[in-house]
Amino acid sequence: QKLQKIGEGSCGVVFKCRDCVEGGVVAVKKVNFTYDSDDGVAFGIPSAALREIAVLKDCDLHKHLGSVGQLHPMRVKLYTWQLLSALAYCHSHRVAHRDVG
Repeated sequence: QKLQKIGEGSCGVVFKCRDCVEGGVVAVKKVNFTYDSDDGVAFGIPSAALREIAVLKDCDLHKHLGSVGQLHPMRVKLYTWQLLSALAYCHSHRVAHRDVG
């Protein structure tokens, strides 16, 4: 069950949804299978979506969540520091990425 639109990226739209079986709240990404390429309009799964899927498969978020289903505040602080450090590195090398954040 779709609850609301959370955001939109280069290869799709992310929705906040309710799992009809478990009843929990999940994020679902609807991927566009047509996109602009250097050769015109292309069809298929964008390479960015494939990379995102690979990263999510390798990420075992359950081991980082506590019994209440929330990240420990120190882990949030660590992830925030890592993200901001990576962003600062990109900026110091004159690289900008619109999907960070």
